[in-house]
Amino acid sequence: MTCLHRAPPTASHASVLLEQLRQDVRAGLASGPAVAWDSEQVKRDGRKRNRSRAAALARACGDLDVVSDSDASAS
Repeated sequence: MTCLHRAPPTASHASVLLEQLRQDVRAGLASGPAVAWDSEQVKRDGRKRNRSRAAALARACGDLDVVSDSDASAS
């Protein structure tokens, strides 16, 4: 299926994209060894950060109906 809203990439555009991909791969390899990570911990950290941001925004807006970290972890 072709996109009707965008012209197909030209050969020069494709070569630019391929070179960018090569650079990105080289940068990734040069960044050091792979490290193990825990997806559940990443989710917990992100949710905690989101709650903190929401609480700060609510305080700035004067909203008193804010869920605390202890209340949110119980649900």
